[in-house]
Amino acid sequence: MGLTSIVLNTVGSPLNRILQAEEGGREEEGLLGTPYHQPTLAPESLFDIGPITVTNSMLMTVLSVLLLTLVAVWFSRGMKLIPNGKQNFLEMIIEALLGLVESTAGRRVGRVVLPLIGTLFVYILFANWFSLLPGVGTLLWHGGGHEEGVPLFRAPNADLNMTLAMAVLTIVIVQIAGIAAHGVGGHFKEYINPLHLIDEIARVLSLSIRLFANVFGGEVLLTVMLALSFLGAIAVLPVVIPVVFLGLELFIGLIQALVFALLALIYITLAVGSHGDDQHATEESAH
Repeated sequence: MGLTSIVLNTVGSPLNRILQAEEGGREEEGLLGTPYHQPTLAPESLFDIGPITVTNSMLMTVLSVLLLTLVAVWFSRGMKLIPNGKQNFLEMIIEALLGLVESTAGRRVGRVVLPLIGTLFVYILFANWFSLLPGVGTLLWHGGGHEEGVPLFRAPNADLNMTLAMAVLTIVIVQIAGIAAHGVGGHFKEYINPLHLIDEIARVLSLSIRLFANVFGGEVLLTVMLALSFLGAIAVLPVVIPVVFLGLELFIGLIQALVFALLALIYITLAVGSHGDDQHATEESAH
C-alpha cells in the first residue's frame, strides 16, 4: 500500500484522502468515487470581488499570466551581445517564430505582427501545459456557499469565454491591419458582399470553438482516464495510463497553440494584401 500511495501521489491522486473518507463512512464526491471531478462546460464561480465574479478558469488565467511574466523577466535579465545559456534558448524560439511569420506575411509585415503572433502562441501553449500540473482539477474550494466543493483551478482555454475573447481580439486586429494597409474605404468595401461578413463571423467561431473544444475534450478524457486508473487493481496502471494521456495532451496543447497563431497570422496577411516587396510572400501564403 505504501508503494501504491507514492505512485498515485506522483500523478496528483491524493490516496490518503480516499482512505480517510472510507474510514469516516462517507463516499468521495468525485467521479467514480475518486478525487477527480468531472469538468463542466461552464466554469465554476469561486467568489465575488464587487460586481466581478471570479471563476476557477479566471483564477488559473491570472496565475498563468503572472508566472509567464516572471519567466519572461528571468529570461530577459542579463542579456549579452554574445548570447549563452538561457539567452540562446530564448533567441532560438524568437528566431523560429520570426522565420515563420516572415515566410507567411513577408519581412515588413512579419516583423510588425511578430509580437502579437508570438504572444498568442506562447500564452496558449503555456496555459495549456500549465493546466496539466498536479492539483488542477483536484484541489477543491469550499467557500462561496460550495459545501461539496468545486475545483479551485481549471484550464483557462477550457473556458469558452477566454477563447472567444482571444478570437474577437484577433479579428479586431485583422480589421485594424486591413484599414492601415488599404484605408477605411478600401478595406470595408469588401463588406458590401454579405458573404464576407459571414466569413468574419465564421472565423471568430472557428478560432474560439476549435481551441475550447480540444482543450475541454482533453480535460474530460484525462479526468476519466485518471479516475479509471485510480481504481485499477494493478499498481502500475495509475502510472502508465496517466503518462500516456498526459503526453498526448502535451502534444495537443502544442498543436492547438500553433494552429491558433498560424490562423491569426494568415488572417492578418490576407487583410493586409500585397505591398511592395511582400507581394510574392503574401501570394504564396494565400495559396
